[in-house]
Amino acid sequence: MVGVAVVVGVVVAVAVGVAVGVGVVVAVVVGIVVGVVVVVAVVVGSNKMKHSGKRKLTRNQIHQIRACLMLNMQVIDIAKRFKVSKATVSRVKLNQTYKDC
Repeated sequence: MVGVAVVVGVVVAVAVGVAVGVGVVVAVVVGIVVGVVVVVAVVVGSNKMKHSGKRKLTRNQIHQIRACLMLNMQVIDIAKRFKVSKATVSRVKLNQTYKDC
């Protein structure tokens, strides 16, 4: 992926650089930099809000967590019981995650 982006960046930069009148060496350097920046942007952007695809809690555990919440158990106690973070329990509580359970 990095190689393709760098090659595309170099080709585009050389074409633009030659048309504009800057040297080929400058255009190649600019192309490499542009290619690397594009790759970094794609990688950083693709990692946002992604999960592994493997859920850490089963449907049954989600039902149990919701039952505990209905019994007014503390989020921290539920998190300890199911060995997950307080944030995970809070997201279940607010229906931000595991909506289909």
